[in-house]
Order: sequence, then C-alpha cells, then structure tokens
Amino acid sequence: FILVLYLLGKFLAAGIGRFFWLQIEKVIDRLPLVRNVYSSVKQVTDFMFSDQNLEYTRVVAVEYPRKGIWALAFVTGESLEDIRTAAGEPVVSLLIPTSPMPFTGFTVTMKKSEVLDLNITLDQAFQFLVSCGVVAPRQLVIDAQAKKELP
Repeated sequence: FILVLYLLGKFLAAGIGRFFWLQIEKVIDRLPLVRNVYSSVKQVTDFMFSDQNLEYTRVVAVEYPRKGIWALAFVTGESLEDIRTAAGEPVVSLLIPTSPMPFTGFTVTMKKSEVLDLNITLDQAFQFLVSCGVVAPRQLVIDAQAKKELP
C-alpha cells in the first residue's frame, strides 16, 4: 500500500500527473454545486499551504465593534483603492484577531486616522490575545501603575 501511494505521488508530481489533475479539475468546474465548494476550499488550502506568509506590519488598537470598545488589530497592508477614494483619506487593511486563537478573526478596512499605533511587539500582542487579556505586556503595566502613583 505504501509503495502504491509512493508511486502514485511520483506519477502525479510528474508532468503527466499534472495534466491528468488539470483534466479532473476541469470536470469539477462543470459540476454546478461542487464547483463552488471546490473552488473556495482550493483557494483557502492553496493560501494555507503555500510558502506565502501573511505579514503583519504592526500592532494597533481600533475602536471595534463600536466606539468606546477597543480591540487589538494587526495591520496587513494598504486597502483597496476604491475604499480609499470613498473614504477620502488613506485606509489600511486590518486583521482583528479573536481570542484565544489570534490567527482567526475579522478583516476590516479603517481610516488611518482612526488607528492608534501601539508600542508593543507582535509577540506581546499574541501573548495578550492567547491569554484572553490576562498576560499584558509588562512595560505597559508598569507604565500604567506609575501613572496611578503620581499625584
């Protein structure tokens, strides 16, 4: 069985196997219900298993889901040109992660003026999120306590 799987893998990795796989995908693209599910799953798996990594450029805080409630977010890049034009100012794409799994969350686009840059590292932000806010960056906690002690 292992030998058959190995040979099948070698066959599919060769040019002939790729040709047959493309033919199978063409057949799948013709099936009405299956093509929608297959194409969505294929896009997600191609992204997840590719060498491309989602690059977070910095950690920010935003008022989300409404004013007065702050959430940590990771800047993933500039947003779409149409959104920038509609907003009338520069915008950024953000991933607002969910605790305790910060690799899942919501993708939003916000005006740069509504984004507050935080002075913490990505590692500190991940610790904060995974711990559901229990483990805060030490320097920020010390700074906050020092401000309370001032008259």
